[in-house]
Amino acid sequence: GYAAVLLLDTWLLLARSDSGQLGRDQVELLAHEVLDRAIARISQQQAAPIAVNIDNPALTIIGNEDELVRLFANLLDNAIQHTPRDGKITVKADKTEQDVLITVADNGSGIAPEHLPHLGERFYRVDSARSHLDGGGGGTGLGLSICRSIAEAHGGTIRFASAVDVGTTVTVSLPAGPSASSR
Repeated sequence: GYAAVLLLDTWLLLARSDSGQLGRDQVELLAHEVLDRAIARISQQQAAPIAVNIDNPALTIIGNEDELVRLFANLLDNAIQHTPRDGKITVKADKTEQDVLITVADNGSGIAPEHLPHLGERFYRVDSARSHLDGGGGGTGLGLSICRSIAEAHGGTIRFASAVDVGTTVTVSLPAGPSASSR
């Protein structure tokens, strides 16, 4: 079924990561198009609403489109799993000197501080009650490690900030495209 296909897809991505094959075929992409595609990929039935705030619609990032869509789809899926329907998920993209920072913030259940340093480690699961924290990896604890692998393959970073019962903010830094430069 669908879960098996997702799991196979996850393993293939990890294999490509291990052999240094992520982050190839990079092109300049509109940040809002990547995020729109990521949102279109996830199930939003009975989910908290997602608000996208991008001040500059011409903001671009450099990367492999499919991999970046996967990264943000995983992060959004996580946010949905841990945010009540009456909660809110906010996606923002901002330009710094040479990077674009894209944040996915939710006001959901949050993550205890002892787990934060380990998020993105392969097979790390916060606990069985939160086993969905894997972006469709079927409870394998691989979803966030894929996110980290993709970000790092693009010369970027991923950071997690969270407070229990307050929510979680994930910040992904990616190289900005040349046309995103502030004139």
